[in-house]
Amino acid sequence: MDSAPTASAASVVATLTVRMGGQPNGVIVLPDGRVYVACGITDHVTVIGSTGGLGTGTPIPVGANPEGVAVSPDGRRAYVANSGGNSVSVVDTGSGQVSGTVPVGAGPRGVVVTPDGGHVYVANSDGSTVSVIDTSSGQVSGTVPVGAGPRGVAVTRDGGRVYVANSVGNSVSVIDTGSGQVSSTFTLDSGPRALALTPDGGRLYVTTPDKGTASNPNTGTVSVIDTSSGQVTATIAVGTNPAVVVIAADGLHAYVTVAGENAVRVIDTATNQVTGTITVGASPIGVAVTADGRRLYVADAVANTVSIVDTGTSQVTTVTVGSSPVGVAVAPDGRTVYVTNGGARSVSVIRDTTSYQVTDTISAGSNCLGLAAMPEGRNIVVANAGRIENPGSASVSLIETGTNQVSAPIPVAITPIAVALAPDGRRAYVVGSSAMVVVDTRAFQVVNTVSLSAAPSGVAVTPDGRSVYIAHVGSPSSEPIVSVVDTATNQVSKITVGVRPSTVAIAGNGRAYVTNAGPGNVSVIDTALKQAAGPPIRVGANPLGVAVSPDGQHAYVTNFFDDTVSVIDTSAGQVTRTVTVGGGPWGVAVSPDNRRVFVANTVAGTVSVVDTDLL
Repeated sequence: MDSAPTASAASVVATLTVRMGGQPNGVIVLPDGRVYVACGITDHVTVIGSTGGLGTGTPIPVGANPEGVAVSPDGRRAYVANSGGNSVSVVDTGSGQVSGTVPVGAGPRGVVVTPDGGHVYVANSDGSTVSVIDTSSGQVSGTVPVGAGPRGVAVTRDGGRVYVANSVGNSVSVIDTGSGQVSSTFTLDSGPRALALTPDGGRLYVTTPDKGTASNPNTGTVSVIDTSSGQVTATIAVGTNPAVVVIAADGLHAYVTVAGENAVRVIDTATNQVTGTITVGASPIGVAVTADGRRLYVADAVANTVSIVDTGTSQVTTVTVGSSPVGVAVAPDGRTVYVTNGGARSVSVIRDTTSYQVTDTISAGSNCLGLAAMPEGRNIVVANAGRIENPGSASVSLIETGTNQVSAPIPVAITPIAVALAPDGRRAYVVGSSAMVVVDTRAFQVVNTVSLSAAPSGVAVTPDGRSVYIAHVGSPSSEPIVSVVDTATNQVSKITVGVRPSTVAIAGNGRAYVTNAGPGNVSVIDTALKQAAGPPIRVGANPLGVAVSPDGQHAYVTNFFDDTVSVIDTSAGQVTRTVTVGGGPWGVAVSPDNRRVFVANTVAGTVSVVDTDLL
């Protein structure tokens, strides 16, 4: 029985479309982000480059000394706490203009929006109160007395409780949002500054800049509070002057800005240990994490920048914003970031403005269909199927990506339609016409030919380079198999899969994903055991292409008849999203940073670009 898509497998639409004509088939992405597309009907490989990226437009003027910022769940409004103006500016995110100003208490700093978007809670640090704004009326509907010097605020996922860090009162107030009253108070032995809740609401992580530990009394800490008892269960030393803490949506990691050390500390919430340090700009204060946990945005108050951190690689890029950035919030779309510039009375808006366009067209060979890039991206091997009217035109060619020049193609005795490379790039495995040709990529010559039992349609190599997996699409009556070639002995074995297996991709953990065009599903194979690893995963009609993200978390399957891409969560083994793309999607590739999926639409003559932040 197939594993059916989940109920939440909602449909979204591809973000961008690049028009190129012809019939694009294979597609790959180089480490530098360039995209190469095989267009067999025109005998060309088309190169797609990008421009733009993350940048800011004109800042939005707000009140005096803006600090905290929060975005409504629908993304339509941003609420900015102006600590010098005793007000909250309401920003219409569509127009980029302030649509209203709400007077609140003295010295507002922290701000949070309830999950239903109905109320905004504002911590007034100089007034020892929390103002409650009714978002439908745009007016303060209540004021709650709390401890002295409230700063950070956090709300539970059900919106039932709001936690307030009282920096002078050495406590955390718990507000029952139903009654609008403080229901309990957690007493601490040091002043808390900011706080964040785990997704289940069971623990509260609180920055305490002056607390210290027994072994290091001069360090700042993060206190972990059990919200059911109000007791501190752990104290984590993080460094000098910890400012703000956030927790990823999956609850696995907390990220703390350490202003005195120009760093972000990474905390494993299972062990409450610091497991990493990321160097950012001078005096980091605010921090926000995207919903998928892939990126952090850090407000560097002295550097006047926002550091953008890839949480998978810890690589950092920066965007210049206004003077003294303090607060930062990510919109629900994951593509827009709001930054309060405390010294400029403004909010900077960071947006991803990346666009794609054709930058080059390369005559690569006759009827080029398949592509594979060397590990470092300097060369691409192209499988050219040739044409019946031109005997001897089938070949394998090599593109040098620095110049996009093509070496003299080497003729082959098969009709090559797909190619895969060994992990070290020294061997290319080209399949077609019931055979696999092995090419030495350094000498660029054929060194072996392996006979197969049926015509192949897709090929992939295991991460250890020991096996080549080959799909045989054949006909509905053909044997539904994947051939496995031992690269040391050239011995061939078979694994039974679904009807008409069209292509195969292998993840870093050795799981192989085989698209079965007949039943519209994907077989998952454990390549170590050479057997199925669970039931097939149901996708769309006539799945022809598949690619696994570099982090191994998702597989993307093109459904030729549906004009869609199915997104498979590889850990759950289920489709979680369906993306509408162009007509007749076939080839698919994922960018090295996991952020973009490129889909070659054979019928439409386009390439769809899917932003994975929206999935």
